[in-house]
Amino acid sequence: MNVVQLTTSGQISIPKALRMGFKTKVFTCEKTSEGILFKPLETPKEAPFVKKYTIKDLKKGIIPAPAGKKGTCDLAHHIDEIVYGL
Repeated sequence: MNVVQLTTSGQISIPKALRMGFKTKVFTCEKTSEGILFKPLETPKEAPFVKKYTIKDLKKGIIPAPAGKKGTCDLAHHIDEIVYGL
């Protein structure tokens, strides 16, 4: 049995011996009557999200420029484009 501890930021680490048995870094998580159930998503096609930006980028308020453009883009302007269609 593996025992893990919740960090102050709410994270846990899956022990390496268990992680290495799967060819993925993406898992689903759900509450069950017995506790928390983690299920691996074996193929990237099943991944529920695509990571586009790093936390570091978001904290700075900048994100990589859209495809075909160079440099970075102002995050607030990008959000306005999405939300308000600017």
